[in-house]
Parts: sequence; C-alpha cells; structure tokens
Amino acid sequence: MYEILLKLMERAGVDIETVSEKTGIPMSIFIAWEAGEYQPKTDKLMKLAKYFGVPLSIFYGGDIYDREDNE
Repeated sequence: MYEILLKLMERAGVDIETVSEKTGIPMSIFIAWEAGEYQPKTDKLMKLAKYFGVPLSIFYGGDIYDREDNE
C-alpha cells in the first residue's frame, strides 16, 4: 500500500512531511508503513483518501487513475 501513497504524493506534488503535517499522521507511522512493519488502520487511510481527494478503495486495490480530474 505504501506504493500507492507514493503515487498519490507524486501526483499531488507533495512530500511525506507535508502529508504528515496536513493529515496529522505521525512520520513514524509512515516510516513503519514503508518498512512493512505496520499495516495502516482504516482511520488513517480515510484521512489520506480525504487529503488526496480519492476514494478509500484505492488503498484496497482500486486504480489510482479511476478518479476523473474534470469532475
């Protein structure tokens, strides 16, 4: 799932520090997630989905490009 987060950050032009600051998710969570030591809970995924303006399903196998930017 971390790869999905990286794609979302790239698409939005933000870094992990910005995402942490804007979502309130501690950097330590992202570090553990990247290392595979932590599987994010739904509440954190919901915060990320809201921040990036994408459906929660993206983190569960949905396509990052399903969302139309022209909506």
